[in-house]
Amino acid sequence: MAWTRLTLAAIGLLLALVVPVAGHADSEPRRMSAAEARNWQAVGRLNVSGTRFCTATLITPDIVLTAAHCVFHPKTGEKVPVSEFRFVAGWRKGDYAARRRVADAQSLPGFVPGVPALDGVEHDLAVLRLNSPIPENRVKPLGVTLPSRRGSSMTLVSYDHHRANAPSIRDICLLMRVERAKAVTDCTIIEGASGAPILVQRDGIWLVAGVASAMGRIFTGREVTLLATAGSRVPDLIAEMDRSNWPRK
Repeated sequence: MAWTRLTLAAIGLLLALVVPVAGHADSEPRRMSAAEARNWQAVGRLNVSGTRFCTATLITPDIVLTAAHCVFHPKTGEKVPVSEFRFVAGWRKGDYAARRRVADAQSLPGFVPGVPALDGVEHDLAVLRLNSPIPENRVKPLGVTLPSRRGSSMTLVSYDHHRANAPSIRDICLLMRVERAKAVTDCTIIEGASGAPILVQRDGIWLVAGVASAMGRIFTGREVTLLATAGSRVPDLIAEMDRSNWPRK
């Protein structure tokens, strides 16, 4: 699934006010070893129509979290029927922890396909209900939270088109700005990483603070990633899914 690259002119005030945190070099993504990847099996590939994919995260035994633009056709803007999704938890070189079809899906009501990326970032969240729960003794879900203060450390786990068959990790991403329901981090993403979880550690527990939505460039020329924050909005989104109907053909 393609991400969107934003210029400063398109980004406007949000990134114009971002000031990079001094003394931090961009961390390069690295492919996890098999042993390390077992710690991140809640993160998986969300395959769409057998030809595209995003990154998604298991947040309850039967719910995954991703970016809203991942559940719409990029050319037509139409909702992708749930029959076209497959979530593969912990995918790595042909092995995986669990594989499920999708029974239902819901994007935030404010998300509109085709709207300029900045205008849609804060609404770029979606949840999908799996057709059956994944037992917690097989894959432990990750909880959700809100980003912390500016300058705090975050971690990004993703699949992308350079490393489609194994998860990559950026160990240190710094939170550059939080504004309402969107945020900016200094780590960058490429295609396939849309919907990737941006994680924070609280009391030794990893939690999803947001999902990767789009790429941007600040006034210094540095590339950044724009996030849709998670936190308290996710339970409301799940409740909205229970009230709505997604195309199931």
